[in-house]
Amino acid sequence: MSVFDRIRDLFVPDPSPAMVHLPGRAGQVLHALRTVIDPEVGLDIVRLGLIRGVEVEDDVAHVSMTLTTAGCPMAETIRSEVAAAIAGEGLTAELTWTFEPPWSPDHICPTGRAQLQGGA
Repeated sequence: MSVFDRIRDLFVPDPSPAMVHLPGRAGQVLHALRTVIDPEVGLDIVRLGLIRGVEVEDDVAHVSMTLTTAGCPMAETIRSEVAAAIAGEGLTAELTWTFEPPWSPDHICPTGRAQLQGGA
């Protein structure tokens, strides 16, 4: 690894691990989002590492998320299921797509990885 690579790595964030625990109402939203299954992978979007952030303000859940690919053909299906899961918590969903950093299998939480491998 060159000096340039080491310096660059100081300024490039590591891929975020799957967000699996949050306190308070944000945690309730995150729990509800576990009911949304990525239809192509067969794993919920939380354990898959697609959720990048959840904040609840008044009666609005602000959710930042990504997809496994930017051109995912299931994007609108996932969006509507996320909105429905959040509505089930008595909140309005405000969903923002983000693709930085891009999703990779490294974002899958350990229990999700075990599910994909048939161990959970």
